[in-house]
Amino acid sequence: MQLSLQQGLDPGQHLAIGRALAPLRKQGVLLVGSGMSYHNLAAMFSGGGAEAAVAFDAWLEEAVTDTEARERRLTAWRDAPGGRESHPRAEHLLPLMVAAGAAIGTGRSATSANRLRESRSPDFGSANCFSYTRTARAPIGAC
Repeated sequence: MQLSLQQGLDPGQHLAIGRALAPLRKQGVLLVGSGMSYHNLAAMFSGGGAEAAVAFDAWLEEAVTDTEARERRLTAWRDAPGGRESHPRAEHLLPLMVAAGAAIGTGRSATSANRLRESRSPDFGSANCFSYTRTARAPIGAC
């Protein structure tokens, strides 16, 4: 089943949707959030954005693996280093919020989130894509 982003693009609302979907994991449903950690096409195609992309990606990795403050940090993503520069609009980041919302309250340690893959394309400069998983049945985010 595919979900649409909510019109207001509120990260807190998307985290709440993930929390509402979390019980599906106990039924064997795989929850996947697909997006990018950098999506500023104007900067990307002009050869810029690399510094913001690196800063935001590092912050994002810390935020998704911080089980104590994940929700608070992700809700305030616009204030993160490189946040606004990496995402002038939130559409390509909010799917992560849904997947992260489903992981809130699982009681898993920060070390149970594993960075599976990182992809930086020489053709697209600053563009970065990452994959995290909690377990094979409960991903935090994917690209």
